[in-house]
Amino acid sequence: MAKILFIDRSASLREIATMLFQSYGHETIVTNDPVEALKLFEDHQPQIVVAEYKLPRITDLCLKSAVNKMRQKSKIFLLVDGNVFSPQGESSLHGVDMIFGKPFQPADILKHL
Repeated sequence: MAKILFIDRSASLREIATMLFQSYGHETIVTNDPVEALKLFEDHQPQIVVAEYKLPRITDLCLKSAVNKMRQKSKIFLLVDGNVFSPQGESSLHGVDMIFGKPFQPADILKHL
């Protein structure tokens, strides 16, 4: 099963994601802090990073670049709020493996693990 790093500002979403992923046998590491996420990524080497789009204190491009430097094979999934997401001119999305809208259907993410 996969090791997943889940980064989102919503405590309830982090809790739900943890229960969901663990119920399918995946190890889940969660944080709301993208800077802490980089340390957790380095320490735990997850195969998948699920991150909220437009996190504070770090750009999506910086997150993807750091992940690529530490572990080339990790996938990055972004969670985007449909009300604020506009892909036009978003160079930070290059290299992101999948994009899911919020609210997301757990089955949509699970089928890509």
